[in-house]
Amino acid sequence: MVTELQSRQGELQKKQREQEALNAKIRAMESKLLIGGKSIVDHTNEQERELEKRRLKLAEEQVSGDLKNRAPEMLLKNIIHII
Repeated sequence: MVTELQSRQGELQKKQREQEALNAKIRAMESKLLIGGKSIVDHTNEQERELEKRRLKLAEEQVSGDLKNRAPEMLLKNIIHII
């Protein structure tokens, strides 16, 4: 009976150590998910918004550049059309 209790106590202590190790791993993983006080999800969302802004700006610049390149061509067509 005493041996059985000692065996159970040993198993319980082993499970407690395993639980503590798992808790430590969870805490370590949670700390890795924080970047400058922000969660990685918030940080990723912020980066996605910034990327979308940059894409829009590049698209606007491309359209603006296309119009500038077409202006002389359109002017020439209008002159030819008038003549």
